[in-house]
Order: sequence, then structure tokens, then C-alpha cells
Amino acid sequence: AHDILQEISLVLQAMRKNNHDSCPSVTKATLNDFVLNVIHQTKDNSCSMREDVRNGRKTEIEYLNGYIVECGRNFNIPTLANSDIRDQIQRMNAAK
Repeated sequence: AHDILQEISLVLQAMRKNNHDSCPSVTKATLNDFVLNVIHQTKDNSCSMREDVRNGRKTEIEYLNGYIVECGRNFNIPTLANSDIRDQIQRMNAAK
């Protein structure tokens, strides 16, 4: 998870430097705190992507981690962790 957050923060920083003013200024630590807060607040929930995979529905993975992979490619930022998680979810989807 830490690699995923690091890649996201690098991509967001690159987007801000390239005039994407609406892009938030975040660090890996800020993202980590945000994710931990969401996990704590939703600990009793079953996330929609989990339910989509369990029920054989298409997930939003391409719009989330896939978008980071695409942006990373555009800014020459390696996004191996985001690519890996996207591919794993897509394989799970295809197996259903």
C-alpha cells in the first residue's frame, strides 16, 4: 500500500507542476493519513469494489489506479504498484 501511495503522490506532484491547478498538493504522509482515516471510519463496511468482484460486475479500478498508471506514463513516472493492483483486480473480474 505504501508504494501505491508514493506513486500517487508523485503523479499528483507532477500534475501540479504541469499546470493542473485543481490537483491537490499532497504528500505520501498526507495520503497515508487520509487512507487510514477512511479505513477507520468504514471498517464495518464492505467496499463497492469488493462487492463488484464478488458479484462478477465490472469494477471502477481502471478509473482509479488505471488513471494513475496512465498519468504516470504521461509524466514518465513508474507506477508498478498501481499497475499491479489494477491488473490483479482485472484478472479477478475476468475469472468470474
